[in-house]
Amino acid sequence: MPAIPFISEAMFTLGTDELKLIHINNTDKNRLIFAVMLKFFQVRGRFPTKKDTIDPLLLCSLARQLDTSHTLFEFRHLETRSAKRFRSKIREFLGFRAATLSDAKTLLSWLLEQVKKEPYTLSLYREKANEFFLLNKLEPFTPERTDRYIRSAIHQFKKQFFADIAKRLSPDSLKLIHDLLHEDHKPNDSQRERDQYDEVTLRRLKADITGVKLKHVAFEIRKLNFLRSILIPSPIFDGMPRKLLKKYHQRIMAASPSNILEFVPDARAASMACFIYIRSQVLTDDVADLFIKLIHNMKSSAEVHVNKKIISDVKKVNGKFDILCLLAETAVENPKGVIQDKIYPRVGQETLHKLVKELKNKGNRWYQSQVNTKVHSLYSHAHRKALLQLLNAFTRVEINESQNVVERLNGIMGFIFYGKLGEISTNRTKEQALAVSCLHLLQVCMVYINTLIIQELLSDSAWVNKLTPEDKRALTPLIHAHINPYGLFPLDLYKRLVIGTTKETKNERTKTNARQAESEAVS
Repeated sequence: MPAIPFISEAMFTLGTDELKLIHINNTDKNRLIFAVMLKFFQVRGRFPTKKDTIDPLLLCSLARQLDTSHTLFEFRHLETRSAKRFRSKIREFLGFRAATLSDAKTLLSWLLEQVKKEPYTLSLYREKANEFFLLNKLEPFTPERTDRYIRSAIHQFKKQFFADIAKRLSPDSLKLIHDLLHEDHKPNDSQRERDQYDEVTLRRLKADITGVKLKHVAFEIRKLNFLRSILIPSPIFDGMPRKLLKKYHQRIMAASPSNILEFVPDARAASMACFIYIRSQVLTDDVADLFIKLIHNMKSSAEVHVNKKIISDVKKVNGKFDILCLLAETAVENPKGVIQDKIYPRVGQETLHKLVKELKNKGNRWYQSQVNTKVHSLYSHAHRKALLQLLNAFTRVEINESQNVVERLNGIMGFIFYGKLGEISTNRTKEQALAVSCLHLLQVCMVYINTLIIQELLSDSAWVNKLTPEDKRALTPLIHAHINPYGLFPLDLYKRLVIGTTKETKNERTKTNARQAESEAVS
């Protein structure tokens, strides 16, 4: 066993009152045992047992202060009748008392509250139990008895936790969970073949997206829609620590369908609900990341294509833009002779100045224009269907009282982005670029509105106290540079609209209309 971690050597020192209490004992051996038990209790909140290790520095320091030998102390002396008497005197001296059965019930209730806050390991629960004993000035139960109370509290919490979740799941959700587990249990060859291509099974739900490829989009969205079809009421998990939910999510991730079917019904339903709740969030993040990476890949592919084209052009005429720029610049700087007589009448000096300026600055703009044109081409031919599917998956999110804002977003996207067949309503490249650019602008506006809603939420002290650090991190709006391949729409998060003013104006307008209607009715 490791040595006892004391704070400093000052903890070894015996005070005047402590020395008086110790010297009531008759023999040097009893005085040393009493002193060791007293100091150990002051530091650890309990008396030492044969399983503990006494710090040699403590033992030597106490023996020196009592003018005796440290070899007089033996662990077997801690279980004698004298040691029991010493415990009673030390408790009385420090203002503690022995824990009773009534304290055990209080401990169980207190441990249940700790379990609800966050899932801990058994060793951490022991530390929590020791905090309870110190707080209430109680001599702890034996370690074995304390462990029984801890396990009892964990068992009671799990039983209540599982029952609360299971009873709030609808029959349809329970049936979908049941079918998911049984269809994935001992599949035959035909089921394996179906699962390989398009069947949504538990095993496939656990799998991450394998690579940034267009062929994965449809199935990942099918997985996401399947998880969303199993309705898990969000209030079920309100106030639940995310670490607890992730614990049961990981349990399902590591278990096979046959193992899950062996769970008791409430535990099976609740664990699957936690899995579906967390997995749906993770898969939504993965699909969003896939959307971003696909757009980034479009831009990267376009850049590779344009670079190859530039290299092939350069092989035809090395540096033709530089040559043209040099000719124009030379003509401007040396106008005498043939240039003034022959060139200026056809191309004026001012035009040549403009040409020099344009050629010097054209390179980057021309390059970006070529890249954008290729991006539009890639979008029109291969990526359009997949990206539209991804965007449709995102429009199902609702934001509390601002649900109407999201519904308006869906309507605007339909107006700008879709034609009668659910595709971009034009084949003209420029109009497609305009539609996609408008979509990006809308996305940035939604992030801005979301930011305002978050700011308003955090201005409410009740919500600030309720949200955990993990919740607050999840509220942070993230903007990725890859979603803007068609241009940058800057968003200043340091400036905000006063939403309250809008609400007050609306309320005032409603009151004014009511007064006008009342006056008209009276007249």
